Amino acid sequence: MSRLTNTLYARLALCLTIIFLLVGIFSANMLFKSSAAHQRLVTQHMHADLAAFVVKEHLLFNDKGLDLKAAKMSFMNLMVLGPNFEFYILDPKGNIEAYSADPGVVKRTHVNLASVETFLGAQDIGSPIVGDNPRSYDQQKIFSVAPIVQKGQTLGYLYVILGSDIFDSFSESLSQNNILRTGLWLVVAGLIFSLLASLLVIGMITRPLSRLTSQVKQVANAGFASEAGQTAGEALSAW
Repeated sequence: MSRLTNTLYARLALCLTIIFLLVGIFSANMLFKSSAAHQRLVTQHMHADLAAFVVKEHLLFNDKGLDLKAAKMSFMNLMVLGPNFEFYILDPKGNIEAYSADPGVVKRTHVNLASVETFLGAQDIGSPIVGDNPRSYDQQKIFSVAPIVQKGQTLGYLYVILGSDIFDSFSESLSQNNILRTGLWLVVAGLIFSLLASLLVIGMITRPLSRLTSQVKQVANAGFASEAGQTAGEALSAW
């Protein structure tokens, strides 16, 4: 193939390869993020009323206010639901009064009530609502929450983290070993196939240019009848 089409094909192939690589990285990143967001949204929808149900079915207060001893006993009974849930009792200002986790693992003493108010005021959850994870200083997670009300007075909140650290570790391990690996190979295979097909099309397009350039070179080497023709031949040969 001539220098013209070699250079043109090489440039097109390089540009196309870079574009496919960037698109692939971006697409894979968006796919994994959207998948995780969808999973969080479905989980929050399924368990949106969990906190309200627990408050209704378990007596978390007495005549003196919040009954933290009874709350801890209820949390022990609720652990039968599995490691996917963590229960916290918050006072009206968001301070953590009791929880279902083991001692020492809870790092926060306070939960920002802005997300709690957003959850309680939402008519419909269109996107995941996240709040402070008491086990981390900077992490946020989806949750369910309900006010604990006695005689019209809000004594505090039952704050339920949906997706505990144990559940997350187990879920991430499975994802890395199966789903993530399969999805990654599918994306790579799709990109390679698309890239090869595109390079084939580019080769078919540039092949006529190769023949044209070869013919022009032959005419240029044999000599032109006009000076303009010689100039055009030299310009094509310079590619």
